[in-house]
Amino acid sequence: MSQEQAVSVVRGFLEALRKSDVGKALSFFSDDGSWETPNGTFRGPQELRQYLTWLAQTSGDPTITESGIGLRVVEGGEAVTIAFVEHALGGTVGGKKWEVLGMCAYELREGKIRNARTVYDRLTVANQVTKGWLAKSVVRGVVRRMERGLR
Repeated sequence: MSQEQAVSVVRGFLEALRKSDVGKALSFFSDDGSWETPNGTFRGPQELRQYLTWLAQTSGDPTITESGIGLRVVEGGEAVTIAFVEHALGGTVGGKKWEVLGMCAYELREGKIRNARTVYDRLTVANQVTKGWLAKSVVRGVVRRMERGLR
């Protein structure tokens, strides 16, 4: 797979996510594809469809904006191509906007995503979208505990 083809697959997948187009996003995965995320690992078409549907339903106005190094194909060859993307992820949950830095590695085979690995800080998202004094207090307490000694 050429670098241009790998970039096209990854950008096409990200565009489908931005549009909350579950069918289109799923079409970028191979039949044995998987996606490892902070929310869990999803394998095969049924689990991937369930996760993509959940994403589309729970995060309104999704944004995915390349940042930092953007999209890079770091290894290419006949059988496997690895692409990496740094981006700002965002959306709206319960009427509250959130944005966080995310990074994703894609293993591409035969023009499809065989495995995607996404990392981002869920606690940062929770801190931005939490409502109610009790929930906010709990999240802030966890953040303070994790940052103890940092400042």
